[in-house]
Amino acid sequence: MNPNYRYLLISLLCWLPIRSFAQRVYEGQVVNKVTEAPLKNATVALLKAKLAVATDDQGYYKLVVNKPVTNDTLQFSFVGYDTYLLPAANYQPKMFIPLTPANNRLKQVDIAGNKIKTLTLYKFNVSDIKDIRFELMTKDGLVRGGYYTTPVYTNGTFAKQFEAPQVNVKLNTIDLGRRDRDIPTSPEDYPLATSSKYMRFLIHVILPDSAGALGKTIFTKEVYISNGALKITIDLKDKQIIIPTTKFFIAVEWLPIRINEVIYLNVGRKTAGIKKDGSSQIEETAKYSILYQPFLVKFESAVGAVGWQSVDNRHWFKFDFRSPHPSRKHPNHDVALSATIVY
Repeated sequence: MNPNYRYLLISLLCWLPIRSFAQRVYEGQVVNKVTEAPLKNATVALLKAKLAVATDDQGYYKLVVNKPVTNDTLQFSFVGYDTYLLPAANYQPKMFIPLTPANNRLKQVDIAGNKIKTLTLYKFNVSDIKDIRFELMTKDGLVRGGYYTTPVYTNGTFAKQFEAPQVNVKLNTIDLGRRDRDIPTSPEDYPLATSSKYMRFLIHVILPDSAGALGKTIFTKEVYISNGALKITIDLKDKQIIIPTTKFFIAVEWLPIRINEVIYLNVGRKTAGIKKDGSSQIEETAKYSILYQPFLVKFESAVGAVGWQSVDNRHWFKFDFRSPHPSRKHPNHDVALSATIVY
């Protein structure tokens, strides 16, 4: 590898946070096992170390231990839920911890006594957004295996198409899956990207125009994230968003601002001179680009979805994640973006 390129890689790695050798960090999300909704103010404790933190709005926790205790246990607890114990030795990075409700809750009813229906459109599970990679041994040698997701990003706006069972439904929540760009384990690997838990973006609710494409925006909200949560829930219950059509769109707009910047470093090639035989002498060189968070998650799906993309929020380009002939080789895909409605 070109020495200058290696220097740039190492310099970029130096921007990442450095932890002391003895320090241990536990972080992830606590969710309802049944609904997978985040649990705010759940308690996460290390029993022997006698340390505890509360989860935030996204059910996210981060527990930093400067002096780890041997054979310690993580305890996850929340009022009305069964307590969950996990040996600290079995912890995995950014784990989802599902807590089981201890009692069945009463069903919601409206003033007239009718049952209120709740429906999640394009629901995704935490298992869909976890990128799990491992290696399988075959008779021919080692090959990669596992469940792969890929990041979805644009320097504009991504929109997903939804369809409700009737008109005038109320939009309660929006969930989206988030992932980092791939970060290699060694400077010898590339591409390389910086990573940040902070990001800010806009969520839009858009109605269709007369042709069925994206038309009028009826709601916009700025979302600020300051943690490493992989599944983000945006609560809109108090906004009273009533959607007058069955078809609608939810859009995520990337903001080209400093807090969202991810520096992406790849390898390129350039002509360094001409050899004696007249051929070009090629050498490696570093290539920079800047991408903007959030990176949504694309995953394999039985149904697939329809998406749209725009740079200026006026001219939209449609692309279909559904395969014309779904198969193992050509599966349907979806983007982890869901809408929960009540009616």
